[in-house]
Order: sequence, then structure tokens, then C-alpha cells
Amino acid sequence: GAIQWYNSDVVSFDFNFDDLNDLKSFRELSTNENNTFLTFREMAFADMNFNTISSAYTVPPLSGEVVVRVIPDTNPPSLVYFNFDLNSGILTLVFNETVAIETFDPTAITIQEGSNATL
Repeated sequence: GAIQWYNSDVVSFDFNFDDLNDLKSFRELSTNENNTFLTFREMAFADMNFNTISSAYTVPPLSGEVVVRVIPDTNPPSLVYFNFDLNSGILTLVFNETVAIETFDPTAITIQEGSNATL
């Protein structure tokens, strides 16, 4: 992901596509304020005098600081592209985010001859 690169009391981290989708694959993680906590390693941050976060604020192991606000994922997945290998019979669907495989219903998919073909 991307991190702002200037000194401030606020640090923002922009998760990359793969990391964000890995995070979304854990259903009970970061869906609300009750399951979103943050822990730091000792050297995660230092102030302008090189005092590490452990000097001013230590998060004990297996404990964490609760988030103030979580904005849950409300965007539905969309199909980015698909491949159909007629030699192997494998249809590969690529989505813009992690999808729950148990919701997959192969009977809801139709392969048709045109984008506007009628069923």
C-alpha cells in the first residue's frame, strides 16, 4: 500500500488491491467497531526526537487499540473479466474484490452468443 511521506501527527495508509482483498476475506474482521483493533510492533513509529512508540504508548501482545470508526464494505463485487478455455472446460471469473465462494450458483451463469442475446 501507499503511505503519506511527510511528518505529521496523522499517518494514512492506503491498502493496495491485493492486501485489501486479503483483509476482506476474513468475515469477522473489520466489519464494525467490535472486531477492529490495531497493534504495533515496538519500532512501528517514532516521534521527531526518535522516541519509539513503545516509549510513549505500548500495546501489549494479544491486545489492541479499538478503532474509533469503521466504514463497512457496502460495494457489491463486479466482474472485471472472464476467460473460457474450451480445451480444459475451465471458466475463470475475475472480480474487483473477494467473493464468498459459498454464494456461487453455477446455474445462475449463462454463456451466450452476444452481449444482448435473449435467454
